[in-house]
Amino acid sequence: MAIVELAKQCVKYDKSGIDIYFATNPPQRKEGGNVADLAKVFQVKDAPPADDLLSSLQDALNRHFDNPEEGKKETIIVVLDHLPNDQEGIINVLVEATKKIDTENDAYRLGISFILIGENEEAKAFLNFLDDELEVAGASHDMIDAKDWMAIKAKQSSIEKFLLDALLD
Repeated sequence: MAIVELAKQCVKYDKSGIDIYFATNPPQRKEGGNVADLAKVFQVKDAPPADDLLSSLQDALNRHFDNPEEGKKETIIVVLDHLPNDQEGIINVLVEATKKIDTENDAYRLGISFILIGENEEAKAFLNFLDDELEVAGASHDMIDAKDWMAIKAKQSSIEKFLLDALLD
């Protein structure tokens, strides 16, 4: 399962564990999680519908800005397989997040990487917009990276390389 592979690499770089958010309303999260915690998520039957990316993304960004650790770099990785419901709201939240970052040096403290699992063309187009055109929508700088999981695998690029690129891009 692609997301478990990704989580294995994430915990290599963040020994305190990963915070796992669920795109539900209200947002649900597990702080300091590990790969086993993430794997359990996919074994739950009758899980709540995960269709509110906006609330979860807003919650993650609020936590980032409300609890800044001097010099700490944070990467939010969003994995999805379909077009999110509230594209306009997501764009607005991302644009506002870029405006909360004051200096060019601080711009590298927060990055958001979107990974599309599957072949949803509408979702791919939306993520490409976020990656390439967010500044046209008013963002003060580029902090979004969007990747297609199949393209990563087709290039035989490692998950580790993807994560390093997400951290350094």
